[in-house]
Amino acid sequence: MKRVQDFETLYRGNPDPWDYQTSPYERAKYLATLRLVPRRFYGSALELGCSIGVLSQMLATRCQSLVAVDASPTAVGKARERRIPNARFVVGVMPRDMPKQRFDLIVASEFIYYLNAAQLRRLGRILRCTSPGADCVLVSFTGRSNAPLSGRDATRIFLREMGAPEHVAGQGKGRFVTATLKIPALGS
Repeated sequence: MKRVQDFETLYRGNPDPWDYQTSPYERAKYLATLRLVPRRFYGSALELGCSIGVLSQMLATRCQSLVAVDASPTAVGKARERRIPNARFVVGVMPRDMPKQRFDLIVASEFIYYLNAAQLRRLGRILRCTSPGADCVLVSFTGRSNAPLSGRDATRIFLREMGAPEHVAGQGKGRFVTATLKIPALGS
């Protein structure tokens, strides 16, 4: 994974380094992500790589409780300033700091390609243990980045680890690739 300190330095220098609050690309991606969420409402949701909480605020309207995780303490602090009553923002590095609870919905928007292949496989195994039957929504940028994997490759690896058909990853949305799957139990 990109070094946690790199993200922290980035957020300290600019509280919204990717223009999450103003970018037309980000807005389109958020709307596409919400359209991919299969059900109207969930009991519990997990957002991996929540950043400053812009998508978190939207996801919180679709669940009873949301746990949102990011590696940057500065980003998590900004997310907490949104004061979303049903959201808990946690500083953590995935997959090492995976919350120990079951979730009905897991959203990873522009997150999984920051993991290397081994970390991605480990995250998949953890999710299959802690969240069998949950809906999982992935959104990954397909352009060039300095991440260990491309968005398409990360999505393929994750889907393979989850036992999901790889063709699901073919749902290209221009600058990002998406996938929605039901997390199977181990041994399924």
